[in-house]
Amino acid sequence: MLADRSQEFLSASDRAVVRLRRLLVDAAKDYQSGRTPRMAIHADIPYSQVRAAGKIVSPEVHWRDVVRTVDWA
Repeated sequence: MLADRSQEFLSASDRAVVRLRRLLVDAAKDYQSGRTPRMAIHADIPYSQVRAAGKIVSPEVHWRDVVRTVDWA
């Protein structure tokens, strides 16, 4: 679902947000058209199988250690 951002007030410091949104929309359009998204580093990644995961951990735990323990199946 795309949200209407036409009434949003962003400042110069939000340029990264705007750029990321554009990259994600362009990647979605590329994927829908059967093309590999331009921002994809590895064309062999099965994007249709990518899933989100979430986990709450203590602040001492590094995120990379959490990723290693997630059951991606």
